[in-house]
Amino acid sequence: MLVAIGVALMYGEVVRARFGLLDDYTFLDLAYITPVIDETGRPINNFIREGVFRRIGTIDGLAIARLFGLVSIAAVGACLSLTWLRLGASRFESIAMTLCLLSLPVFQVVASWAQLLVALWPIVFAYFAARLIEGRPGLSPRRRGLRIGLASLLLLAGLMLYQPATMMFFVFVAIDRIAGAA
Repeated sequence: MLVAIGVALMYGEVVRARFGLLDDYTFLDLAYITPVIDETGRPINNFIREGVFRRIGTIDGLAIARLFGLVSIAAVGACLSLTWLRLGASRFESIAMTLCLLSLPVFQVVASWAQLLVALWPIVFAYFAARLIEGRPGLSPRRRGLRIGLASLLLLAGLMLYQPATMMFFVFVAIDRIAGAA
């Protein structure tokens, strides 16, 4: 909850302000002219973005898309905070380190650029995929297989949204391995 409040304090102004960046205008126009053909290899991203941009329709409506971006930043923050807690950080340390990371320029770009409304959700999918495959003694082969299958589906969905963000899966797995070795 404190992470979400921190995100709102850092980036909340982008929801109130009336502006669009160059690509935002392009996607607003394209949403009405022609369906976006998936030339980027991100079919789910294109489908969601086109649907949202078609419904918001105006520069004023871009604030709604940026709000989705803020929600995704808060969700990534929750995953990062939980990761710090899993590593033994105190609640205060976890929130402080998470808010420091969420103030980095990449998150500033996501907050202000409406067309990136779903770009960070693959990090959330990657976090849960990593949680699903972590070693748990005593799992039956069937349950282990189901967990791996669900993790694979989460990663596939992440890849179809935004491939680079999905690669955070390997960061979360590496953190688990390093923490387990310590």
